[in-house]
Amino acid sequence: MVFDASKKTFDSLRGSPSNYTSWKLNIEAVAKTHRLWRSIQGRQVEPEYVDAEAPTAAEISAHDDWEDLRDQAAGMLWLCIEPDQQEHIKNVRNSPVRMWDTLENLHQAKTAAPRFASLINLLNVVRADDEPLMKFLARVTKLGGEWRELLPPTLSLNQLAEELQCVTAVRGISDSHETVATNILQNNVDKLTIDAVRTAFYTEDNRPVISGSSPAAMRASYTPSLASPSSSSSRSADEHCDFCNRDGHTEANCFSKQSAAKKAKERTAAKLRTKKEETAKVASRLTSSPCAMLDWIVDTGASRHMTSFRQLFATYKPCTVPVRLADDSVVYAEGVGSVNFRLQNGQEVKLTEVLHVPALRANLFSALFLVRTREFVLRGDLSGMKFTRGNLTLTARYATDDTAILCATVIEPQPIAPAGICALYATQKSTLVYDESLWHRRFAHLSVNRVRGAIEEGLVTGARISSSKPADPICEPCIAGKQHRHISREPRTRATRPLELIHSDLKGPMQVKSPEGYLYWVTFIDDFTEAKAVYYLRRKSETHGAFRQYKEHAEATHPGQRIAYLQNDGGGEYIGEAFKRDLAKWGIMSRETEPGEPHQNGVAERANRTLEEGATALLQESKLPPSLWTYAVSALTYCYNRLPTSLSPSSTPYHGWHNRKPEVGHLRIFGCLAYVLIPKKETQTPPAKDTVNDLHRLPLWDEGMALLGLSEAASHCLVPCIV
Repeated sequence: MVFDASKKTFDSLRGSPSNYTSWKLNIEAVAKTHRLWRSIQGRQVEPEYVDAEAPTAAEISAHDDWEDLRDQAAGMLWLCIEPDQQEHIKNVRNSPVRMWDTLENLHQAKTAAPRFASLINLLNVVRADDEPLMKFLARVTKLGGEWRELLPPTLSLNQLAEELQCVTAVRGISDSHETVATNILQNNVDKLTIDAVRTAFYTEDNRPVISGSSPAAMRASYTPSLASPSSSSSRSADEHCDFCNRDGHTEANCFSKQSAAKKAKERTAAKLRTKKEETAKVASRLTSSPCAMLDWIVDTGASRHMTSFRQLFATYKPCTVPVRLADDSVVYAEGVGSVNFRLQNGQEVKLTEVLHVPALRANLFSALFLVRTREFVLRGDLSGMKFTRGNLTLTARYATDDTAILCATVIEPQPIAPAGICALYATQKSTLVYDESLWHRRFAHLSVNRVRGAIEEGLVTGARISSSKPADPICEPCIAGKQHRHISREPRTRATRPLELIHSDLKGPMQVKSPEGYLYWVTFIDDFTEAKAVYYLRRKSETHGAFRQYKEHAEATHPGQRIAYLQNDGGGEYIGEAFKRDLAKWGIMSRETEPGEPHQNGVAERANRTLEEGATALLQESKLPPSLWTYAVSALTYCYNRLPTSLSPSSTPYHGWHNRKPEVGHLRIFGCLAYVLIPKKETQTPPAKDTVNDLHRLPLWDEGMALLGLSEAASHCLVPCIV
């Protein structure tokens, strides 16, 4: 039965919001219906050849059927996911097993953040008034199952208990500390620990308070008793509580006071959470005149007075207040203070609770604030507007752009000369603080250190840093454009004996076949001795047989030693059921790299690259045809085993493998001319004593040579290459 993607009745896998849980169940059902589930799970046994070099028609047919099922499974998975999800499995799209594992690791990553979110969803589930009990139980069971799937198999009971304590602590803090919970999850990807939560909470408690209630006042609302149990049991009858007006205890031990303090704290936190943001209805009207930047526009919709000029404040203290503009965007005030004005009649007034909003380019005079909180009376006529309270009158004139301008001038703490107005305006053209982050962005996201050095050393003009705040180490545009794979440079753990760890990697298919029909080669490298062995293959499926031959030869060379680990890239040639079965029978552990992480198999990867590059050089120098690449690779492997390496400069792989020094006096240049003596029994006519031939090395475990250009009678001298 062929899968038809156009007739599927469920949604394809998408990324946001992820529907992986339901998609996974639907795919499992469809795959089982089409007999593809075992291929996806890797339980479809790959047929073996009795003789890989001479397979029968039945064996070839069975292997083709197995590949068809594998390809159908991979195609079905590919057609059932959205294009944005296809990008994640593009490199493994030929293996349904690796496609399935990659998607599972992506959508069900067993890390702290997904587990936390899933557990919170489970704990927050509430039955609706009209919801049947069985339906409610089904929802709880579903959420519980999603949480259990995110638990790593190595998570112990003690670790789970500790993680539940962490979740309870993080879940119990108020919304005003939401960033604390976010930082805890971002910094503790694998697991949550009490130490991590304790560090985060301690840092938050000792963070400088910008706004809101005083921490000291909050702590003073509850004073715990320092009396021991024995002293409390022997309290005197004359103790009296002034809070609840009862006898038998003091105010410090009054439960009523503690309860009242707790409720007051909750009300204060609720007020902080629901704090109304300030508004500025005409703030999006930006002026372009330098002189207009010193005018104050009357805004009947603004809830507070606002200015972008820090220099105008007579008193100032930092604070953070959100401000919603007329275009519905939100900016933030960085401080609040007072600004002194001189009216047209010479009278001086102080405007209090003025917000410093650097993102504005206009000064706003709030009519609403004066009328509602300062009890001014607003009157307007054709000549202008008047704000009156007792003997104090503020006036505003109409401007040509349908706005009203306050008839007053600011008394600056440090008066600005008329010639400096344009300079002040120029500095205010930027609504951002002149810090390292701003110049990092202006310099096209080049290195912060380079930008800082150029400014501090005076190598450029027109740039200044007015804030000591360091640049944010996390720059999202830089991460998006410059991030690269992090490869660990820590030295890997080496094997302690021969055959303890074998590195392996397959190379091919090559562009041309060898004379024997080979298209691939597979490399086996002993980690302890660094001895290399190369086997040539006609098909990738012959990797299993090549490893069997290598194992027999290696363990015969080292009596009493057994191969313990096989390091590979997890390719299809290594994950067949027959191969896995034999590895288990031999007691060999297969260590596979993660998908898309080739550097984890770097020893074999680099060896194959070195062999490929070196073989090209040998064939180029010798002018031999590319089809003889097997002989060039063999020559390189033979020579490599007889020279010291960077990790073992005082020995050679050959010495480590055979426990004796290699003899190299017989080496000749690859592709040189040679003269060979043909035995008389190989010819019926008296031949010349020697015949000119092209000679190249045929490396074996034993010394030997291969000659090209011989007559058919002597062609049997070309021995198949097994290194």
